[in-house]
Parts: sequence; structure tokens; C-alpha cells
Amino acid sequence: MQLDPSLIKLISKRYKKITNVQLKSIPVILSGKNVIISSPTGTGKTEAALWPLLTLMKKHGARPISLIYITPLRALNRDLEERIRFWAEAMGYRAEVRHGDTDQVVRRRQALTPPDILITTPETVQILLVGKRLRNYLENLRYVVIDEVHELIDDKRGAQLSLVLSRMRAIAGKFQVILLSATIPNPAEAARLFLGNDDFEIVEVHAIRELDIKVELPDVSEEDYNTSSKLLIDPEMASKLRRIAEIIENSRSALIFTNTRSMAEALTNKLRSYLKDRKAISIHHSSLSKDSREQTEKEFREGALNAVVATSSLELGIDIGYVDIVVQFSSPRQTTRLIQRIGRGSHKPDEPAKGFIIAQDPDDYLESLVIVKRAKRQELEGGKMFRKPLDVLAHQIEGEIIAKGVISIKELLSLLNSSYIYRNLSEEELEELLLFMHEIGLLRYNKESKMASVSRYRAYEYYFSNLSTIPDVRTVPVIDDSSGFFLGSLDEMFVAEYLKPGVKFVFRGAAWQVKEIESGRVYVRAAMDPSGAIPSWIGEELPVTLETAVNVGRLREKIAELMMSGMDAERAAEELLKEFPFTQKEDIMRGIEPIMRHLSLGYPLPTDKKIVIEEAPGIVTVHATLGTLINRTLSRMIAYYLAKKYGLIVRTDEDPYRIFIIGASGDLIRHLFIQIIEEGIEDLLEAVRETGFYRVRLVQVAKRFGAIKKDADITGISIRKLVDAYRGTVIDKETLNEVLTVDLDIDGLKMLFDLIKSGKIKIEYFRSKELSPIAAEGLRRSPYYLEFVPPSFLEKRMLETFKMRLMRTQLLLLCSNCWQWSSWVSISSLLELKELRCPKCNSNRLAGLHGKDSQLALEHIKRSIERGRPFIPDSRLANKVFELGKLTEEFGVIALVSMGIRGYKIEDLRNLLSENRSIDEHFLSKLAFIEKES
Repeated sequence: MQLDPSLIKLISKRYKKITNVQLKSIPVILSGKNVIISSPTGTGKTEAALWPLLTLMKKHGARPISLIYITPLRALNRDLEERIRFWAEAMGYRAEVRHGDTDQVVRRRQALTPPDILITTPETVQILLVGKRLRNYLENLRYVVIDEVHELIDDKRGAQLSLVLSRMRAIAGKFQVILLSATIPNPAEAARLFLGNDDFEIVEVHAIRELDIKVELPDVSEEDYNTSSKLLIDPEMASKLRRIAEIIENSRSALIFTNTRSMAEALTNKLRSYLKDRKAISIHHSSLSKDSREQTEKEFREGALNAVVATSSLELGIDIGYVDIVVQFSSPRQTTRLIQRIGRGSHKPDEPAKGFIIAQDPDDYLESLVIVKRAKRQELEGGKMFRKPLDVLAHQIEGEIIAKGVISIKELLSLLNSSYIYRNLSEEELEELLLFMHEIGLLRYNKESKMASVSRYRAYEYYFSNLSTIPDVRTVPVIDDSSGFFLGSLDEMFVAEYLKPGVKFVFRGAAWQVKEIESGRVYVRAAMDPSGAIPSWIGEELPVTLETAVNVGRLREKIAELMMSGMDAERAAEELLKEFPFTQKEDIMRGIEPIMRHLSLGYPLPTDKKIVIEEAPGIVTVHATLGTLINRTLSRMIAYYLAKKYGLIVRTDEDPYRIFIIGASGDLIRHLFIQIIEEGIEDLLEAVRETGFYRVRLVQVAKRFGAIKKDADITGISIRKLVDAYRGTVIDKETLNEVLTVDLDIDGLKMLFDLIKSGKIKIEYFRSKELSPIAAEGLRRSPYYLEFVPPSFLEKRMLETFKMRLMRTQLLLLCSNCWQWSSWVSISSLLELKELRCPKCNSNRLAGLHGKDSQLALEHIKRSIERGRPFIPDSRLANKVFELGKLTEEFGVIALVSMGIRGYKIEDLRNLLSENRSIDEHFLSKLAFIEKES
């Protein structure tokens, strides 16, 4: 069988030739088989599925809704709609989009006269299953396409969609399923998730586009020191900023990826300041409004933007037009992530995907080298599939009961077992879940008759408010109490669990102390002493896999071998360049410098075959190149057993290559390590319950179950009490399931212990008077860094933080002479002025206010303007403004800068200004001292 002749004619008009993926896929789909198509981005998978399905619809006849095209991103649907609608209309069919943003009028029309082809999301497709009219139309369903399958495999959305397909089959009977995925290591496993025991074919195109990737570790130049002063960033960050700006200026359209939203925001802000008006830059991430994202996409397509800084929101196939270069800022952490992101460049299969990785530090650089090498070899990470997630199951059960009214446990179990994810679900497990749902009012369950029925009270509200399994992560603003300045946001869970007045925490490279938590905001003051400050966190970091970390360990071993053979750094770099030709010799020399220094000092080198326990004053470092999840698990286990066996409460932090422990000796940790290996892991689940990850997931799972409202403010809730309340329930069981699937790697830890027992991995211990170079390299990125730097450096860091905050402070300038004029300015903008006068009366007696006084002053200025003369009944404020005006009259703009600090005495400012006439480091340090002492 061939494609429809009219379709062939249209294809030949639009394309010179079809892609390899299309050549392989079309005959298989035309034969009526289920298919998973796995190939790189931009190889024409959508058309590979659509053309043969339209041909089959034409041949066998089609009634609404014949084909459902499911895609993970709502934003993706808008681009797909144009392409799918074009081909559908050419064949005489109607295609429409339906998702959460579709307005009520369109939804009602679709319910009355549905399209032949519906483009939707995993969330919205669930509505079809409970809507009376739309559910009936599902009887006509013959074809389902699921796009971007790789995004669903290791996600609860995949488990959810697996069940949704089972529910759809119960209505429509068998239908043909086409799965579209980027290159993945195990397409058969992905297919099983959605097809269960049904037969399927695999169409796999291994040859990825040529990857033209350069990995760089920019050196700091003189220009970078100047930039660091102007933009209030450290020189190393300035060097990365300069290099990214150079790439943008030498390209037509650049796409810059970061790993977190906060980094995307910060990088966009600094790039705009650095490039000024030379290049137009915007930002794109999932937390921005739909209108904002669409505007950025449109402007980039039309060439109005030169660059977009994005997170994973632009990894998938949203149409943003031509991208001639992709920049990944810092290591992409994962091979699949790198291929997906760099693949956005050019987007033509016959052109190489061009991009840069700008590494942040030597650790980041070596990791990036390994990841690029693995990408070129097609060594991809596999996802970890969820096992019987109970929160997803509860929601789908609710949907079935809404649709049917009453259902027996036997009928329900038969339906659920048809899903691959729930094939081993037992009647006992199902009944336990039904009883819990009955208990919290989601349904009614009769244990004698074993019948479940709908609960009119909560069913609809619960089902429709929990269509998405994506956690609703809320953030809490952090406000500098003295200036009112917005410092950033913290994860709501962190605030709920750890913060209260008096607690110190590390945030954005500085230590802060909580003053109060009020009205959904955290008010803080700078903490002069960072000791004891806890690390803050927001969102989830991408984990580095065991395979990548092990390869970094092997690279370290190779560097050691080169050094042992007598090579210096330059010769070693030349040798390594043969293995990693996608970087520069100078960058390699910078990247291996900490390792060379570490070895020259005689310290044992941690590699893939050696774990090193290092004890330095006040801190122990367990060097282990085991990746994010295993190190995280090991870190939590050590902390748990130190508390349980020795009563020690320690603080820990980890990255893919090391674990930091504060509060225990290295000898004790070594002893405990050996003890755990020999005795095995006891009280595993109890240890997991003691982790912060468990408590975060508990709230998310409880919300998915409807036990906690989705919009509930949890900052005032005791998370510990929730843990106790849900212990032993299905919420507890599912939370453990999620933590052990997503956050920790118990199997990996057990494998590590087996390798140590067999002697394949050695453990070495040493003490040092100061941190080794490799430990120090990791500590720089740790929240505990501030506790282990020399006092002189800490003073400098605190001064930089003070300066950054001062420069951002907004001052209300007002004329103390006429009280007829005021203006808001940032202190940083004052630095460019030599003199400032009132535009109303030409007086230079200006005062600068912030905080509550600025609001009071605005009221008095308003009254003064109305009366045409100064009117200030508040004598305290009048005297303060008068004295401040005298300072500006005598000393000029520098006086206004000094007014940006908090809690000062005017006499202290006068004494300082009498001794300092320029805004230099000495002046700022004295100003910081006045604020500290006030």
C-alpha cells in the first residue's frame, strides 16, 4: 500500500525529498501496525506519522474523532496545529487544538461538533473520558499519536497516559498507536509503557546529526575585572558573560540554555546590561505567562530578537524559526539533554548542530568534556519508570467512577491491569486505595459488596483540579527588611520546613537571617557571621548520572597517569586534546589545574576506582565520583546513622563528585562507612522518611490525592506533623515510591557496597591542615563555602554583598528647600552624576529616603504641592530631611549615596563624608561598618 496519490502530489510540491525516518516509517504505519519512531530532533517524525494515517483515514473512512494527537507541551500544539491542519484540510479533514487555554466557546463547539483530528495534551485528553458527548465520540477513535515520548518515560505523566490509553481502549476497542520520540537508549521499554502486551514495530534512526560543539572554560581578562565592578558580579562570572555576549554578537540568532529558572533570569539581566542596546535579548521559561512566552517566540521567529535565554521550555519542538547557534551555559548534566538542546540549532537534518558549552569551573568543564564525548558516541541515559504510582491511580479511578457512576472492584482491576505500569496491581492493593479514597471523601466504597460509587461531594472538584501530575511548586518572595528590596524567591517547602525568625540561611552567595515571615513573604537582614547558616534551595537540579561521573573519575586517572609519566600541564593538555578535540589546549590547562596541584601536594586522587575520605579542620569530604543520586543517598544514609548510632546531628551537602560533612570526625565517618558496608542498610524506609526529599514529596503527593488543597498555603503548616499523620497510609507509601524513583538511588548504593566488598573500589583516608585543591574546588559551589574561607576573604565577600545591595537600593530624592519635587532613583544611577539640583527651585539641598520615611514624605510632598508651599506637620521627618539636605549641599552626590544604608545617625554620615570625598572601597567599607554598628 502507498500514500494517497493526492497526498503524494502535495508532498512533492513542498519537499525535494523525504527523510530517512519517513522512508522507514510510512510502510510500517500503512500496514496498520503500532510503531515507535525514535530519531533525532528535526528529522520529520510528525509528517512520518501523519501522512500514512491520513491515507488510512481516507481508505477506511473516518468519523469524528478518528485521530488524537497527544503532545506534552501546550506551546507545542500551536505550531503543530498549523502543520497538521494543512495536511488534514488537504485531505478533507478538520483538525483542531484543545488544551487548558482553549476558551469556553471553542470547547462547547467541539463537544457538539468535534473535529476529525484532535490535537491535545496528556492532561486535557482526560476530560474527553468524562464528558458525556465527547466520550461517545471516542467510539470512533482509530488512531493515536503520542509525541515527545522521551519526555514521559520517567515521569508520572507517562504512567497517567498509560492508564488513559487503557480507559480509551475500553471505549473504542483497539486502535493504532504511533509513538514519536527523540533518540532514546531503549525504545522497546518506552513502547511497552503505552502499548503493554500489544505487538509493535521499532523504527530507529541511529545516525544523529553531526554535533559541532565547542567546550570552553574562559579565562579572566582585565576587561572582566572592570565588568565585575560595573555589574556587581565576580570576575569569573564576568568572563563567561563576555564570551556568551561575543557569541551573540557574532550570530544572527542565538538560543542560550541554562539549567534553572533563577540562572536564566540572572543571565538575561546581566546580558542586557552588558550588551546595552547592541542586541535584543528575551527570556523564556515555564513560569512566565502564556502571553509572554508567545511574544518571545513570535519576536524570535520574526528576527526582532537576537537571542533568547531559556530553560527546558524551549528544548522541545516549539517553532521559533531559524537558530544558527546554541549556547549551553554550564554543563548540560546529561547527554540526552545536550543532544536535545544543541539539536535546536539549524534544525535541518543535513546541517551540523552547532553549539557551545560555556563551563563555569574546572569540575563543570571536565564533566562537559565527558558528556560531549558520550553524545558523539550515542551513549544515552535511560529513564527510570515509575512502579504503580498510587496518586496517579487514584485520580484515574475517580475518572472512571465519574463516567460510570458505579463499578465493581473486579471490573476496575481488570481495566487497570491492562496498563503496563499496573499489570501487577493486586486486588488487595486496589482495595486499600479505595478504602483510603472513601475515608477522605473522594468516592464511596462498600467493602461487603466490593462496589465503588461516585461521591457527589468531592469527585468533580478533585478530578478536574488534578488533571496534571506536575507538582505545583510555589515560591515565597525574600525581602531585605531594611530597604524593601526584593532579593529573590525561595521554594515554599524550604520556608515551611526550615525558616523561622532568627534562623540563618545561605541565599545567592550570602548569609541572611530571618527577621519575620508575614503575608507570604520572608523578611531578612544580612548576617555578619555565616556560621551555622543552612543551605537554601529552589526547584530541582538535573542529576548527573553514575555513568558520566564514573567517566569523570576515569579522566582524572588519565590526568594522573600523564603527570606520573613526567608531563607538565601543557604537554598533558596536548595529549588530552587528542581525546577531546572539541576544546582548546588553554582551556584544558585551566580545567586540569586543580588536579595537577592536588597531585603535586601528594594527596591521594579520587577516581572511579578509589573513594577518598579527607579530613580538614571543621569539615570532612568524602570524594566519590558516583553521580548525583548515589552521592545524595550515601550522604543521607551517613547523616541518618550518625544520628541513630552516635547521637550526632551533622550537616551535609553533596555534588556528583563529593560529599561534605560538618559535625563529625573523618575517622568516625570511615568507621561508619565500613560498618554500613559490612552490616548492610538497616531501617531503610525510616532513613528515607528522615530526608528533606521525603517531606517535599509528601506534600506534593498529598495534594495529588486531594488530601491537601492544591492552592493551600503550607508555610504555616508543620510538615513533621503531616509526616506523622500520614505514616502507614497510601500517601506515605506513594511518597516513598516517588523518593526512591526520583530523588535517591538505593540500588546504586547497594551496588557500590558490593564493589567495595569485592575490592574493585578502594577506600583511602587522609588528614590535611587545609582543604585539598579538589575539595576546595567543590566547596566553592557549596552553601557551606562561607564558613571555610579566610576572614579577609569573607570580609571582602561581605563588602561585595553590601555594595551590591546598596547599589540596587531605590532612594526617593526630594528637595528639602521647596518640598515640591521628588523622584525615585537607584543608587547605582547616582554614580554617573557630578551634581544634582531640584528642577523646581534649583536648590542642591536634596535628601534621599527609603523605607517607611519615603512613603510618609510622598504624602507631605503631595500636600505641599496642593498648598504651593512646604507643609510638613511631622517635625521629626522635617528635621531629618532638612539635615540630609544640608549634607548634600555640602558634600554633593556622595552624600546621597551614603543615605542608602539603614539605621544610620546623620552625625555618623557627616563624620564619614568629612573624611571621604570619593566613592571607593575605603568609603564603602566605612559605610558598611556604620550600618553594621547601627
